[in-house]
Amino acid sequence: MTEAPKAISLYDLPAAEARAVFERYVAGQQERLAGFLAEVRRRGGPVERLDYSIESLDPLWSWFIAEHRPRRWFAGPHRMSRSPIADAVMRSSEPPWWYDHHPQFGQELGPYVARLVTGLADYLFACALRARPASRWALGKGWSMGHFQHPVFEIEGRGERDYGTPIVMALRGLRGARNPEPVEPRRWLEQWLGMDPAWEAEMERLSRPLVAYAVQAIDDPTFTHQVSFDDVVAHRQERRVARLAERLAAGPFIDEAVHEDREVILVRTRLSTAELEAIVADAWKRRARSHAEPT
Repeated sequence: MTEAPKAISLYDLPAAEARAVFERYVAGQQERLAGFLAEVRRRGGPVERLDYSIESLDPLWSWFIAEHRPRRWFAGPHRMSRSPIADAVMRSSEPPWWYDHHPQFGQELGPYVARLVTGLADYLFACALRARPASRWALGKGWSMGHFQHPVFEIEGRGERDYGTPIVMALRGLRGARNPEPVEPRRWLEQWLGMDPAWEAEMERLSRPLVAYAVQAIDDPTFTHQVSFDDVVAHRQERRVARLAERLAAGPFIDEAVHEDREVILVRTRLSTAELEAIVADAWKRRARSHAEPT
């Protein structure tokens, strides 16, 4: 098996060296972009549609994956190899500027595809800049951040992304079946820019405080309601949930309460949902008020 050489971590570089890498990266973007577009044209790719719009990422990505995904038998150096390329071969074939920092990615992609992926990443960030002209490149800050001293692209109000993210995205896309759901560049960029309503709704939902349980009416021949618990709450407070089921079963106005599984208590009652919610809330708080009970 081909082993990747030890990576030179940008995180661990002296500040002056990391700054120099950053400045060379930013200064070389236009030249890399021009070379990338020229290569797409030479290879018969959709260069005429590459106008730096978000929509242009669709034909570029489709062409890139179709032309460069590995095949069972050798299909030319323009396709990703089915096995990693030796370090000596990579270094003799003009590897991209980032190879010393991520040699494992370079060896998996191979020299030609690694260079092309570099241009693909530059194009993606150029699309982001066109969509948000006030955005900028910066040197990653914060010792606790994984992209400390990495070139990062900042979009005001939407956070920053590491320069290597599109490289990993391309690698996963080329792996195909080994990575069933690779993220496509257009979707990734739209989510980053806040243009995907479903994604925004999901992020808003995840940002809310964790709700311990929900009470709802159900259509069942035996039970009228269920109390369902968040799986994290049910796992961490399993005994508290069990005690709640016991209190409900023993309480007035409730005909039956069954702890069906860890996350669900089934209830039969003539109470309304709002009335049952009040009883559940009181019974649930009893555990919080009682310091004598074991956790």
